[in-house]
Amino acid sequence: MSGSWKESKKHTIDLPEDDPQVFALYSHWLYFFKIPVLVERVAKKKLPENSAREYNDLVKAYVIGDKLLNTNFQNSVIDAIVEKSTIANADGQRYYPGEEAVKHVYHNTTESAAIRRLFVDMYVDTAVPNWLHGELPKEFLYLVAEGLMKKKKRVSSCNPIKASKYHVKPSSN
Repeated sequence: MSGSWKESKKHTIDLPEDDPQVFALYSHWLYFFKIPVLVERVAKKKLPENSAREYNDLVKAYVIGDKLLNTNFQNSVIDAIVEKSTIANADGQRYYPGEEAVKHVYHNTTESAAIRRLFVDMYVDTAVPNWLHGELPKEFLYLVAEGLMKKKKRVSSCNPIKASKYHVKPSSN
């Protein structure tokens, strides 16, 4: 640290908006070049909540990597998110980033951030309808809808729209 800015004199940089626990992930990565991923091997009642908390921490870690201009760390966070999403927990379920993680990504990253593409692809490939409940960012929902439309194979000659499917049924009084 050199220059005339105050951090160069103190040899410290304050990150008041960043969670110390999340910064600990960065510190761990600096020594081991790997981000630990928690996989619940013992059935616990709070698996979804624990998983959501871990995804939220990973998303915040990605944002710290962006602030610190450390693309290698950001790539390790992406690896950890993908790893976490592919391993079943003790309850046999795989968990994915939820509403809070998606919101944090969309409020704290640029439009071109790789983590945005990852989350869109995860939702396009694995989401179920109840994942879309809540207050997800409109831009995210648009990209998910677009991805689903691109993914869906439309063969109009094999599955034509039939008007009778949409007819109003007479009421039986």
